[in-house]
This record gives sequence, C-alpha cells and structure tokens, in this order.
Amino acid sequence: MKILVLGRNSLLFALCIFAPYIVRADDAHPCFSDRAPASRLECLERNLKGADQLLRQKHTNLISAVEKSKVWSTSQSMSSIYKEQTLASIRNADKHWRALMKSECDLEGLNYFGGSVQDSMVLTCQIFRTYERIKHIGNSEAYRSHWENQ
Repeated sequence: MKILVLGRNSLLFALCIFAPYIVRADDAHPCFSDRAPASRLECLERNLKGADQLLRQKHTNLISAVEKSKVWSTSQSMSSIYKEQTLASIRNADKHWRALMKSECDLEGLNYFGGSVQDSMVLTCQIFRTYERIKHIGNSEAYRSHWENQ
C-alpha cells in the first residue's frame, strides 16, 4: 500500500490550480446574496426564464439558418429531405437536452434534500446548464456547419 504525501509546495500548487473551481453556495449565483429564500427563488426563476429565452432565440436563429442554407445537391428533393431531417434533428436534440438537464439538475438538488436551498440549487443548475447549452450550440462542430452553410 502506497501513501501519497504532498509537500507544502505541492499543496499550494494544487490550491492555485483548483481554487477557481471551488465555489461556496452563496457565491454560486448573484441571487444568493443577502436574499430571503422566497426572494431568492423569484430571482432564480427570472434568471432561468431569461436564459431559456436566449436559448430559444439561439434555436430560432439556427433553424432560420438551416431553412435559408444553400445545400449543394444534384436534386431539389434531396436538398429538401436534408433540410427536413436536419430541422427534425435540431428539435429532437433540444427536446432530449431539456429532459437530460432537468433530470440531472433534479439529481443535483437531491444533494440538498429537505434543506432550504434544494429548490434554489436545482434552479441554479438549470441556469448554468442553459448558458452552457447556448455556448455549445454556438461553438460545437455539430452545429457550426449549419451556421456557416448559408
């Protein structure tokens, strides 16, 4: 059995590397600062609604880009089929992502089961995941080709 012994410098190095990822619950989102639980939930719900509106706008823009895209195909029917399948896949991906996000955030909230912050932590998770999704749609290879194919 080996025991790992960290020296003082190794521990300091590890703290410097991982410190940005260590966040206290009250620093996790601006809605946590000096608010009563009901006010905190209202703030988080407004933030989630705003994030969801941004995500829906991103999807609307993506769908519009696909509909306007110039697909290089020898036949019009193949171009039409490609666009239909692409649009269906985008909508299906959004539907499944929303279900996954809800399930994962509900699971994360269970870490605070019965506590006063359980609902707040679920909403915070949903907000962060929604912004991650917005970024993903704008940057990933799977979506990029559809943005650029106009």
